[in-house]
Amino acid sequence: EPEVIVEPEDTISTKELPVNLYAPNNVVFLIDVSVSMKQKGRLDLLKSSMIELLNGLRTIDKLAIVTYASSTDVILESEFVTNKAKITELIQDLEAGGYTAGGKGIKKAYQVARANFIEEGNNQVIIATDGAFNLDKGDKGILNDVEANFKKGVTISVVGVKNEKWTIKSMTDIAETGGGHYLHIESFAQAKPILMNEIKTNSRKK
Repeated sequence: EPEVIVEPEDTISTKELPVNLYAPNNVVFLIDVSVSMKQKGRLDLLKSSMIELLNGLRTIDKLAIVTYASSTDVILESEFVTNKAKITELIQDLEAGGYTAGGKGIKKAYQVARANFIEEGNNQVIIATDGAFNLDKGDKGILNDVEANFKKGVTISVVGVKNEKWTIKSMTDIAETGGGHYLHIESFAQAKPILMNEIKTNSRKK
């Protein structure tokens, strides 16, 4: 008789995200990998936090990773979280270098989020950066993009990674315009609940 393989039930439900309480997630991480993210252990802190978050996601959740510095790159095309080992390796391999071009990164992250939209799910871009966005000059069109995508059902939150106080205003402007939150992380202990709580807030079933 052929062996019957039963999928463990907890693949569609994790301790953090019971399926009866939380809708499916379509999360796009937009990661600043410019040279300043090398400093103060910022990128290492972020990578540890993302891997911790990954462990709480379910097979019904989709995840994509886009990076931006001198160029914008899709490191992980949006896919269901079925191979955590592969995704963990991709996160661990992230390296910082180059200058920051945030506007292009945001456009790409929204494209990925919209292409993988989950009806009645949580469709969310999470930016992680240590720097400000130049909303008055080079990145002026960002807020228009953010507002338009919020109206289409994609929210955006901004995680400041060991960022300076002067960067907070532009990060907050983006998050508030996009229906999300500004979050600040300084340590792993602090980051661990912050990222998961942000996804829980957005995906909790009404």
